[in-house]
Amino acid sequence: MALRALNRACAAGAPLVVVSAAMSIAALVAALAATPAALAQAVSVFGAGDAERCADAAAVGDASVVAIQACDAALAGQPLRRKDRAATHINRGILRAARGDFTAAIADYDRGVALIPDLGEAYVNRGNVRFRLKRYADAVADYDAALALGLGPRHVAHLNRGAANLMLKRFEDARADYQAALAARPGWPEAARRLDELDAALNADG
Repeated sequence: MALRALNRACAAGAPLVVVSAAMSIAALVAALAATPAALAQAVSVFGAGDAERCADAAAVGDASVVAIQACDAALAGQPLRRKDRAATHINRGILRAARGDFTAAIADYDRGVALIPDLGEAYVNRGNVRFRLKRYADAVADYDAALALGLGPRHVAHLNRGAANLMLKRFEDARADYQAALAARPGWPEAARRLDELDAALNADG
């Protein structure tokens, strides 16, 4: 797959899913549609109640109305520590993003950052939404912040930043990110496939 085709695939609405060059663009778009929630980063909360139900839903990608209502109830009426309130905003943002409500999702991530500025999950999730809105430079800035803060699952931030760098035609930066994702999570098939496909595209374009 040439670089132009690789860029079109990545622009389809989610961080790039690497497939064989034989896959059609239509099939690639269908594959992309299945991936964003898998790369979201839910945040755990302490205790029980609606906040925990909200966190559990975000962790498994349950973006049902009932799940979002649990987040709403926790934020409206449940006594929460500052960090747990920030986490609940982030978790609700994940659910809203999964439903395509990107404006509301970003608002939740912004509230999470305002409450706990060093919560890396807020930045990586906001970066994912900005990627889907084709705000690639903003997405890179969020992934940079997540990595600078020492986000636990660094491989996710590197993988997604690689996709954003690819869209910005920063091909060597994208390659470095995919390599970093593999270094952070050795043997990760997703990062290995993306790196292989990018290398193949770079070689094809000479």
